[in-house]
Amino acid sequence: MNTQGAHHYIEKGIETWLDHKNYFEAIDLFSRALEFEPHNPDAHLLRGAVYVDVGDLHLALKDYNKALEYNPENIGLFFDKGTVLFYLGEYDKAIRSYEKFLKEEPTDVDALYFKGLSHHFIRENEVAQELINRALALIDKSDDLYPDLCNAKGEILFDLEDYPEAIDYFQKAAEADPTSFIAQYNIVEPSMKWENWRMH
Repeated sequence: MNTQGAHHYIEKGIETWLDHKNYFEAIDLFSRALEFEPHNPDAHLLRGAVYVDVGDLHLALKDYNKALEYNPENIGLFFDKGTVLFYLGEYDKAIRSYEKFLKEEPTDVDALYFKGLSHHFIRENEVAQELINRALALIDKSDDLYPDLCNAKGEILFDLEDYPEAIDYFQKAAEADPTSFIAQYNIVEPSMKWENWRMH
């Protein structure tokens, strides 16, 4: 087996992808590496990452699964796989992938956020709230993810019909990121529902 050939195409693919942003040529180079070494987890992982960049999430998932099949110890890839599944709307599968990652990296804020959103989208809001709370406790208000976490927390509280608390978190999101249209919109909708609730 010509492993040098696979290595050459992997190195060339990385350069083409990251330095030249030529995504489809990079995919071709990683595919050529796999002709030499079909079970190479790095070639599958890298090709999957480029598929993510070009928006082909189904092919990305296929490559990520192959990479994990050949190297199940790559814990970080469970996060990447979970995120692909999240954007494909396969929230139950995403949750299972994030769980494997969080078992080794329990304080990873991004994984807590996406896992929390996954539970939220399948109406498991108590679990979702616990995960978002854990993430919020781990970051400062200056963190780029803080407004997104506040919006997520607000949406969970909104679904739980805790409108005053939901508004409070949407306002925190808007204060942290005044350009956030989502936060501004979210402030209005629960405010209207809260007023209707108070009138009854």
